[in-house]
Amino acid sequence: MSSEGIPQRCDENSRYEQVSRVQLIYIGAKARCERHTTPKFKDYGGRGIQFLFTSFEEFYKELGNRPKGKSLERINNDGNYEPGNVCWATPREQAANRRTKRLDQFSTEELRRELRKRSTVTH
Repeated sequence: MSSEGIPQRCDENSRYEQVSRVQLIYIGAKARCERHTTPKFKDYGGRGIQFLFTSFEEFYKELGNRPKGKSLERINNDGNYEPGNVCWATPREQAANRRTKRLDQFSTEELRRELRKRSTVTH
């Protein structure tokens, strides 16, 4: 292994491919937080989310291989990418951890205003 925890040679192709996928996820998450030119920056770094892993090795030790059907998730959606706040999650688990406002989070008055706006019909 290199100093970054990345296998240099691997007899098991599947293990090498797994680590490579995790590397891409690491690079993508880091870019969303640090690169202003990344399309999703406004949703991550632009709202103060930081990527606090100091190396790929630290990231990989925290998460291990990505299980099939899961992707990177921040447990606290407003928290940073850091040890203790990341895991692998299914799309359903991630949908439950969104920052979009659910219907039950609106006040009655907010719902009435929104319904009035949407029910305006022009003839």
